[in-house]
Amino acid sequence: MEPPLELPTQRKRVIPSKFGILKRNAEIEAEKNRENLQQSSCFSHINEIGKEIGLEIWKIIDDSTIQKVPKVNHSTFETNKSYLLLMGQFYDGNMNIKTYNIHFWIGELLINSQETINFCNDRIEELERIIKYNQKQFDSEQFYPEPILYREFQGKEGDIFMSYFKSYGGPRYVAPLKLTSASAAIATAAKQYKLFHLKGRRNIRVKQVDISSKSLNSGDVFVLDCEDFIYQWNGSESSRLEKGKGLDLTIRLRDEKSAKAKIIVMDENDTDKDHPEFWKRLGGCKDDVQKAEQGGDDFAYEKKSVEQIKLYQVENLNYEVHLHLIDPIGDVYSTTQLNAEFCYILDCETELYVWLGKASANDQRTVAMANAMDLLHEDNRPSWTPIIKMTQGSENTLFKDKFKKGSWGEYVNDNFEKKPITGKGVAAKAVQEKINVDALHNPEKYQLSKEERKSTIPTLHHVDDKHRGELKIWHVRNRNKFEISQSEFGLFYNQSCYLVLFTLFAADGSNNSILYYWQGRFSSSEDKGAAALLAKDVGKELHRSCIHVRTVQNKEPNHFLEHFQGRMVVFKGSRPNATTEVSLENLSSSLQGLYHVRGTEPINIHSIQVEKAISSLDSNDSFILVNFKNTISYIWVGKYSDEKEAALQISSNVFTGYNFQLIDEGDETSEFWESLETNSSLSLLKDYYTQLRTVEQEKKTRLFQCSNNSGVFKVFEIHDFSQDDLDSDDVMILDNQKQIFVWVGKESSDTEKLMANETALEYIMNAPTHRRDDPIFTIQDGFEPHEFTFNFHAWQVNKTQQDSYKSKLSAILGSNNSGPASPIMLPTSGVTLKPTTAATPKPITTPTVTTPKPITTPTVATLKTVTPAVTLKPTTVTTPSKVATTTNTSTPSPTTITTFYPLSVLKQKTNLPNDIDKSCLHLYLSDEEFLSTFKMTKEIFQKTPAWKTKQLRVDNGLF
Repeated sequence: MEPPLELPTQRKRVIPSKFGILKRNAEIEAEKNRENLQQSSCFSHINEIGKEIGLEIWKIIDDSTIQKVPKVNHSTFETNKSYLLLMGQFYDGNMNIKTYNIHFWIGELLINSQETINFCNDRIEELERIIKYNQKQFDSEQFYPEPILYREFQGKEGDIFMSYFKSYGGPRYVAPLKLTSASAAIATAAKQYKLFHLKGRRNIRVKQVDISSKSLNSGDVFVLDCEDFIYQWNGSESSRLEKGKGLDLTIRLRDEKSAKAKIIVMDENDTDKDHPEFWKRLGGCKDDVQKAEQGGDDFAYEKKSVEQIKLYQVENLNYEVHLHLIDPIGDVYSTTQLNAEFCYILDCETELYVWLGKASANDQRTVAMANAMDLLHEDNRPSWTPIIKMTQGSENTLFKDKFKKGSWGEYVNDNFEKKPITGKGVAAKAVQEKINVDALHNPEKYQLSKEERKSTIPTLHHVDDKHRGELKIWHVRNRNKFEISQSEFGLFYNQSCYLVLFTLFAADGSNNSILYYWQGRFSSSEDKGAAALLAKDVGKELHRSCIHVRTVQNKEPNHFLEHFQGRMVVFKGSRPNATTEVSLENLSSSLQGLYHVRGTEPINIHSIQVEKAISSLDSNDSFILVNFKNTISYIWVGKYSDEKEAALQISSNVFTGYNFQLIDEGDETSEFWESLETNSSLSLLKDYYTQLRTVEQEKKTRLFQCSNNSGVFKVFEIHDFSQDDLDSDDVMILDNQKQIFVWVGKESSDTEKLMANETALEYIMNAPTHRRDDPIFTIQDGFEPHEFTFNFHAWQVNKTQQDSYKSKLSAILGSNNSGPASPIMLPTSGVTLKPTTAATPKPITTPTVTTPKPITTPTVATLKTVTPAVTLKPTTVTTPSKVATTTNTSTPSPTTITTFYPLSVLKQKTNLPNDIDKSCLHLYLSDEEFLSTFKMTKEIFQKTPAWKTKQLRVDNGLF
């Protein structure tokens, strides 16, 4: 009998959910797309492309081969090759979203090769697809800005492209080598010298030129690379910026040779060092050097010409493409003319922008790019003209500058007045608009109306019976974070970076967090980047919503400062130990110095270590002077200071174990001045800012930046400003409600200087309150007086006065350069201010000039005032290290006056004896009456700051 048939054991069938099936299908489809993309792509490791923040470069070898360029060669471009560049950055401070710029660069030997251009167009679109694919794989539901595409040609690169290579001294163009074999290549490369030409106004360009002494000109900088020696030759009329960029290039060339080459820096006017070996290798002599004029104008060499602008709307109807020319509103276009349902081409003659509306169709986007290519080949347009494609919401600054100021973001679906193209359209020429000074005084009137949003930032104000707050802080070092103990909360170092996490826990179990990544003013780029990436990691670990805030030293918001309750101190240097707790007891020797305590309200009072000098003091603030523990330390309270309690709290909580003595301004002992200032002559002068500055005045102090980088002069306000906002390429206007300062950057243009002064004058004339008598001072970058610097917390003298070229040169050659001259101010309209460098100060006068003359020499260290009610009176300047003044030789001095008069006679000011000079009535007092009147001798009076002596003369009726 056959055994019974055994039925197979039934298994329970598991039916996946609909969403599980869809998810799996999506994964399978994504895998297929990845495989297809990998198989058809010229790029290798496509999953790694765009993963890291920063620059990636590929060199196109031929029509089928693309080679990634190592970082050490990122600034080197062969003139017979083309390159693809990808720059990844965080989008608008959001650590979870990246934005990308894609460039393709073509060397000058390939500019006329249409095959190469077409191949590059295909590769740049392929790279764009890879970026989009990788973004979708990371988070398919997240919004990502579209990559912006650029086309670059050698020598005609845009500002964004040039900004990638500032640390390299600019891009370096290398001519191709003509080699016959591999061995010949090695031999030729070893023997071949290279001569590089550096030229430009702001964006310095580097180009390889013929090795000959006739290639040199007095207006530029040249670098001769001889493998074993690297020579930098500075023309007599070359700019400081060109010299600095030249030194960046020589250092990079040396580092590429493993620091085996020796750097030699030569100045054309240096007759003591002839360097015959340089001329021998270069071929020729000094007499062959061309004049600066032969090299051309720096500004013309670099500046992009502002050409006629046309805006086209692209329509694809019934398989026919139409370009409609749109008329500008007034003189310029407005973003109200951009419709999200269409694509546009902005034709700037030497630039073509393709703008894609968010709601535009794919076929319309395709034909928009094709039509831009057609426009490129019309009207004998330069072959290097770039085409830049961008999507609505990802526009760059260069594109935005082409539209009416203040209109950006106002997209509406208006009906346009369209004109079919029948010929060359009338272009809208970029013109200079009148600066709206009313908008500077009343910015709220001109702000776009937006719906107000309630603050969702968790702060200490939210902590109550139902909410608990928790604070954690990490120190960033070597790409890692190290949590610090609560005893160290509030203690920061200006060369370090920190992560500060505040979490608000509610009684119902919910919570909300804010994560600050704080960057010290002098922290390294590596630490800043690591802090940003680590902040992103911390946010992921929280598994909850977390606001990320990039916080820069001196620009901390109040909701950051309030966590430390006036206990925040920023020390100089970097945190000594990364892995263990820092004990202030062990750091007692490194804590010595002067600390500036300042704030406009209790929650934002904090302290910053400043230069230990009398000039750092300010009567409106308090200071902590920390000496050795076995000596007396001081808490100095200015006569107008409100920070006394905060200084006492910091001294007791932070600087424990020190013996502090409280001193009010005016009650200082000689021991205090001696411990603060080692220079005995300066300790006698006691030169620091002593005028009253109200809290209201401090809150209303405003800084404006004046620039014509876009070809049109513009003025815009910088909020929550600090010293780091002073840009040497531009001119700044500072209004502290009592005075106007026009700060002239070293590299600012003559147009910026002239128009900034005109703007300042119009600004004061149109002030809502009566301020026509307020003086306007023009001061030079690096020569700022106390009256200017006191508006910035913890002003660092060396930051603006140091010459970057000299500091780099000193680092290489080990030379010690003397510091710059001290700041000097030359006012008019009765304001007298004295420079600290004058050995024997004399009363400052200005000549009467009827025709205003703008300052055209950027290196002159002067301060002049412009009083709206009177004619502008410029001054004559000799050298930066001396008082810029036109001295009246007939002005008497204390040693030349032999006849004295009583105070009662001099106060009359009328019917005075003919031998009295009314500009210095005080000098005609006898020594005894002078001492009784001013409480000091004439010698000390002459060494006292001029603004202080003026006030003393006014108070005693002798002005």
